Amino acid sequence: MKQGHCPKCGSREVFRCAAVVRGAYDKIPTGPLTQARVDRWVCGRCGYVELWADPEDLENIQRYWASQPDPAEQRKGGADSALE
Repeated sequence: MKQGHCPKCGSREVFRCAAVVRGAYDKIPTGPLTQARVDRWVCGRCGYVELWADPEDLENIQRYWASQPDPAEQRKGGADSALE
């Protein structure tokens, strides 16, 4: 999408909606009180949407999310512990 065409329908009617940091789709947590900016790219023909984190925030995203427990492992652990 960032190259100007939709990967789903091939349209060149692609629009970037810059991060506003107001709603849940506009941010990714990077700490208790911080968040990364997210831009949305929207196809004007089919409505396909991609979310892209601001490259300046990638290091903070990696640091924060690498320290978080894996939800899949938590669910797995909960199911296994119920069987014991």
